[in-house]
Amino acid sequence: MKNITSITVDRSVALPDPARLSAQAATAADQILAAAHSANTTRSYRTALRYWAGWYQGRYAQPLRLPLPSATVVQFIVDHVARDTAEGVRWELPAALDQALVAAKLKSRPGPWRLATLTHRVSVLSKVHQLQHLANPLDSVEVRQLLVSARRTAHKRGERPRKKAAITRLELHALLATCGPGLAGLRDRALLYFGFSTGGRRRSEVAAATLAHLRALPEGGFVYHLDQAKTRAGRESLRARPDLR
Repeated sequence: MKNITSITVDRSVALPDPARLSAQAATAADQILAAAHSANTTRSYRTALRYWAGWYQGRYAQPLRLPLPSATVVQFIVDHVARDTAEGVRWELPAALDQALVAAKLKSRPGPWRLATLTHRVSVLSKVHQLQHLANPLDSVEVRQLLVSARRTAHKRGERPRKKAAITRLELHALLATCGPGLAGLRDRALLYFGFSTGGRRRSEVAAATLAHLRALPEGGFVYHLDQAKTRAGRESLRARPDLR
């Protein structure tokens, strides 16, 4: 891997206001809006782009400009990934910049990131370069190899993806018992049955569900055609039987 020349930054330069960082990333975020199906996804992209702008300003004392060279992305990765050394756990983000990013509410706490956060940030940067038809620094061999090594390091250090446990049938019935006898209770029971019996839907998918996409089967049960899904393009058919006794 090529050596990365560190750029000396005047730490007396204040980190820009987060509102202005959001404006800097607005053009790229608006382009992503057209491709994103979820408001949550759009918000997460905006957050990632604001962080990139803040980190770049603090690291190099200049506004973020695209395309970024691969060396800058490598610097970003080593700034945020913890590694074990003879002196203990280390990462390269300067303490002053780390505190400034936290003070600007661009970072929740000082210290290195979990791998999932880093992966999201660099994925958003890659998406922005793709949408603007720019040379993508994530395509470079050195960046790809570093990300692979970061994943292996995180795994060796015991870092695992955080996943929410699915509810059981017993927990579902406990939720159903809280639904009232009126129309609101009937609606809530239908939503709970729908989410559970179709294998666990995201909140946005349940909220967007309509009867127009539901078809009853002659043998019993239903088929629902899912128009939009976070991880799938096009339509997906979901078979469900509401009898969960």
